Amino acid sequence: METFSVASDEVDRLLDAREVVRAALAALPERLRTAVVAIYFQQYSVAEAAELLGVPPGTVKSRTYYGLRALREVLVSRDFLFGPPSQPKS
Repeated sequence: METFSVASDEVDRLLDAREVVRAALAALPERLRTAVVAIYFQQYSVAEAAELLGVPPGTVKSRTYYGLRALREVLVSRDFLFGPPSQPKS
């Protein structure tokens, strides 16, 4: 039965991480957030995102770059851990 508790812990960790990322995205300025969401979450191409957002492709690239940097800063400030959790040594 230990397998279920480990799996449950992992699911809880992923759900918590999802909420932290969602809150961090909400903290970004709208122009950066919309570019990051369009490219990484809605998986639009740069050209598609540019058309959707009504800006040139270079602006989408720039906003995505700065949006990711800002997102990382917000996550770091909230003590978000990047990558899988470290495994306890046996």
